[in-house]
Amino acid sequence: MTEHSKRPDTIEHLYHLGNIWRLKGNIANAELNYQQILAQDPTFVKAYERLGLLMLVSGQVKKAREYYARALELDPQDFIVSKYLEYVDSLLQSSQANSQMPTVTGGREDSPSNPAGKICLDQRISWSHHRSGWGPAVKALSPLHNAKGVMLDTAIEANFGHSQWKDWVNPPEVLEQMKKDGTFQALATSEEKGLVPYTEPWVGFIHDPHEMPEWYEYQLAPQSIFKKPVWRKSLDHCRGLFTLSSHLKGWVQQQTGKPVSSLLHPTETPEVRFDFGRFMDNRQKLVVQIGNWLRSHVAIRRLPLIKGNPLGYGKAFLEPSPGFLAAIEEIVRREKAHYGVEIEPEYAANTQALRPLPNAEYDELLAQNLVFLYLFDSAANNTIVECIARATPLLVNPLPAVREYLGDAYPLYYDTLEEAAQKALDLELVKKAHDYLAHSGVQDKITWDYFLDSFKNSAVYRSL
Repeated sequence: MTEHSKRPDTIEHLYHLGNIWRLKGNIANAELNYQQILAQDPTFVKAYERLGLLMLVSGQVKKAREYYARALELDPQDFIVSKYLEYVDSLLQSSQANSQMPTVTGGREDSPSNPAGKICLDQRISWSHHRSGWGPAVKALSPLHNAKGVMLDTAIEANFGHSQWKDWVNPPEVLEQMKKDGTFQALATSEEKGLVPYTEPWVGFIHDPHEMPEWYEYQLAPQSIFKKPVWRKSLDHCRGLFTLSSHLKGWVQQQTGKPVSSLLHPTETPEVRFDFGRFMDNRQKLVVQIGNWLRSHVAIRRLPLIKGNPLGYGKAFLEPSPGFLAAIEEIVRREKAHYGVEIEPEYAANTQALRPLPNAEYDELLAQNLVFLYLFDSAANNTIVECIARATPLLVNPLPAVREYLGDAYPLYYDTLEEAAQKALDLELVKKAHDYLAHSGVQDKITWDYFLDSFKNSAVYRSL
């Protein structure tokens, strides 16, 4: 006689109690009850399933996988658990999956419907970790919102990339179970939710560039998205596309055969800007990397500025959001392995992590320090436009789209890390870069109003 058959009432009571706590949202008590079951009977499959679910909804993906794998080991025929395990594995393939997920706001646009407008903004997408990123940019288009207009997908990467992580649809019984478990909205794909493919006229923004390294979140590259059946079906109804660089525009036009318009990514105009005098007076100067997406996290560590360098620079990288350091270390590990590089101890010793900063402290950081980026690829880059708006000098590798924003004559481009370090130590060049950004006129082209006017006058919008 098994332990389970000896004490079924106790186990069933604990299981029922755990389910009640789960439905009430008390994760800790629910987990305790399920663990108490396993202490009595380590073969009770449903307890592993529920623990997997608890870990998944609380963001502990690795723990969720352990529980689901154990449940499937005990019952290899459990179809629903097998589907959950497939989903968890897809999440774990991406070390940055949780950090880069966009926020999708559906429902009715809160701006009045303009009968003369041509686009419907009922779907608005933003990345919550950005200071003044895509959400406010989309908000700037509100005067063009018409409830009966052509649907604007403000970031195709959400419905066709992040949320469309597989090309097959779960059977109805699995989707129904997900709804009962309360995980349907979080785990179902865009296709399973009925969001794609698009079957009505639409236009959309493509954010991610087309020369992303294959080892780096390539499932979000436009090449990967363009291969998906839901994209190909949707493309039949597409009236045009928008990009945030001309470099990407040409490629998208060639790949899709659709009209494409390119716009500059806007940002806010801050009150606090870079001050060269404050920079000179700063006794704890930093060369600081900001942001995460498509950036090398090895480069700032390998930048050859040691402690005691002539300007006393420390090096730092700003944590994009709370709890993200572990993900950064995983990116560093993957990057080192892919390129076969090591980080010199004396350079690493002068590199620190900075916690996420409130807006006022972030503005102070950019007002008196030097920014550093090494980009794998780029279309628009939030850090670049934020530095332009503040006239904050930044060291950056001169990718084609970067040149579109900063211009060919920008003084702080670099081709090697040694060159970047030399330019950081050249105060005349740093001052020249600040003056260039302050007086080049680029700042006038990244305002909300300029973005709205550019969108309204674009060939794609005028064709609707």
